[in-house]
Amino acid sequence: QSGRCAECNNKLGWGAAKHEIVFRSRGGSPTDENNTQLLCLKCHSAKHGIKIKEEELSGYYKTIRRDV
Repeated sequence: QSGRCAECNNKLGWGAAKHEIVFRSRGGSPTDENNTQLLCLKCHSAKHGIKIKEEELSGYYKTIRRDV
């Protein structure tokens, strides 16, 4: 993926996460390269229904908050 997020195309840094397109619980394979993609922290969290505020993306320690 050339070091970029598959969703937003931003450069991947420390927060890169492997995302399974079809979850293992639904029969997806965690090792099939056609079923995985690298996402930035913000996009990966969004795929799982978690919203991250912009100010939480700065610095090394992040807090992920669910909007209630």
